[in-house]
Amino acid sequence: MQKTATATSKHATATRPKRRPEPGAPRSRKTPDQPLTIVQVPGALMMPSVTSAVTGLSISTLYRKVSAGQFPAPVRLGARCTRWKADDVRAWLKAAA
Repeated sequence: MQKTATATSKHATATRPKRRPEPGAPRSRKTPDQPLTIVQVPGALMMPSVTSAVTGLSISTLYRKVSAGQFPAPVRLGARCTRWKADDVRAWLKAAA
């Protein structure tokens, strides 16, 4: 007898349809939790994901530019909480344009 892969085999791959999140469900981490218009609010603190979306740079590139002195340094609010000042990012965007 020949052995064939079945759906219950641990090596078989089955494609499942992607589920859409239910209304009101928490968003994925890649979606900014702040509106992109926060860059216009004086004194606002922007999350790394929002700063990345506003500047068009990846989060890794933001930190690389901070290390090289080419981007404003973020504010550390805690051990795992980093924010950029919207005023600093807005000034950087004007200088880069």
